[in-house]
Amino acid sequence: TLFADLHAQRSNELYAIISGMVREHPGTLRLIWKDAPEQSLVWKSATLAHQGAYCAGKQNSFWSFIDALQKQKILSDTKKLESISAALGLNTAQWRACFDDPAARTYVLTNLALARALKLPPAPVVFINNKRVSSDPALSMSDLLATFINP
Repeated sequence: TLFADLHAQRSNELYAIISGMVREHPGTLRLIWKDAPEQSLVWKSATLAHQGAYCAGKQNSFWSFIDALQKQKILSDTKKLESISAALGLNTAQWRACFDDPAARTYVLTNLALARALKLPPAPVVFINNKRVSSDPALSMSDLLATFINP
């Protein structure tokens, strides 16, 4: 499980590592995403990219949307997020209706509330087999995951 903030570089780095490992070992590993956008004065709209991904997921394109976001610098521009949905071939009217529905923001904030209830530090936070592991850049997440593939 990855509690991630799409605005946090380390979250994006860990996503790239973990998702790559999952693609290489689809029957052995799986990634569960939990939104944990850190709200602040700087990132008042931190939930927008997460809401966009949630709505892409409603059209079975969550991971494709997250992958597309990894290439973007601006994650709080609604028009940019909508253009990503269009580039992925999503029904943009359906995506937009979902995005504008308060339920999308509520979903993201519910994940964030879970992170806070668990008293987790700001994202990224990684759990493997229900055990929290360090997300310290000095540690190799690939090597750690490899121990679960080849015990």
